[in-house]
Amino acid sequence: MTVIDDDEPGVLAVHERHVKIRAKDEVVVIKVMRHQGCDGIVKCQYETFIPDNSGENTAVPYEDFDPVKGTLVFENGETSKEIQVNIHQRQVSEHDNYRDDLFGFKIYQPEGGARINKKDICYINIVGDHELIDHMKHIQELLESVRDNDSMTWGQQFKNAIVLAPSVNEEGRIEEVGNFEALLHFFSIGWKVFFSLIPPKRYSKGKAAFFASLGMIGALTAVVGEFAGLFGCVLGIKNSVTAISFVALGTSLPDTFASKQAAQESKNADSAIGNITGSNSVNVFLGLGLPWIMASIYYESKGQKYEVPSEGLAFSVGMFLLTSVFCLLTLVLRRKVSLIVNCQFIGGELGGYSKTSKVMSASFLVSLWCFYILMSTLKAYDLLEFIGL
Repeated sequence: MTVIDDDEPGVLAVHERHVKIRAKDEVVVIKVMRHQGCDGIVKCQYETFIPDNSGENTAVPYEDFDPVKGTLVFENGETSKEIQVNIHQRQVSEHDNYRDDLFGFKIYQPEGGARINKKDICYINIVGDHELIDHMKHIQELLESVRDNDSMTWGQQFKNAIVLAPSVNEEGRIEEVGNFEALLHFFSIGWKVFFSLIPPKRYSKGKAAFFASLGMIGALTAVVGEFAGLFGCVLGIKNSVTAISFVALGTSLPDTFASKQAAQESKNADSAIGNITGSNSVNVFLGLGLPWIMASIYYESKGQKYEVPSEGLAFSVGMFLLTSVFCLLTLVLRRKVSLIVNCQFIGGELGGYSKTSKVMSASFLVSLWCFYILMSTLKAYDLLEFIGL
């Protein structure tokens, strides 16, 4: 049973500090509560407003919502009241549906002996209908991909790999080739031509391209591994240290750019994490697993055993899992903090509003990688036992 203390006018407060609604919602309901008493008739003023620090996410009155202002009256014994704010519908476009708009609702000037506590403001965030626009973009990309694959020939692949020409953006305007794009094309043209040997997707319903791509990835990983091994041998570095540093950097650099693009095209970091995890898994399975399987079959046919010394592999995997947990916790923490509508310090899992938060998070993640390399290197050279760890 709940005993209501009704012999006091009470304290007024908004029920929630932050409310999140979708752009296609027509109405947002804001609840004002009356605590610590409900005796007599009390009043307060209320109105919507635009926060000073909302920045680019500022909602526009009469365009995104209908402003409200008035007097809220609590009758004797009433403990809650509701105010409705009309939300305007948006046109289905990429810009509008990715835009998040913010406005506020506040109560003030209590009458009748009531008081207003610190919980006097509610922030309403109108979030874009990201799912709808993402679905539309995926369908458009799928249709364009199917159209391009149907007309792509082997000769056209080689032309696309060699030629660097201006492109046409979504607005139909011609974009000239930038200096960085031209420099990147110059250094990567050999790889582009090499990978043009992969059959177009139109052949064998994509099966030929699939298996040829797997073979190319395995060959590229093997080449990078061999060059990195020779480089480490020249410098006198152990194979285990070379593997987690030079080989890992060489094979994961393309995945880094792919994950960067996935992060820029997504509202959160899920696509980036999934891309980098899947790409590295393919690199490991093909770059290490496939050669080991072939070597095992070869030596088994000769009646010999093929063995690869671990050289601290268990310790390296353990350290990798430890640093990965801290990395994921950092992203989760940034996601939770970014859910606070009025928080301008974080602003998102990746990037954000403040340069300070970007630098701090990036420095921490880079330090995790350095820590992993340092600990694995110390283990490989048996220095952990020397310092008592």
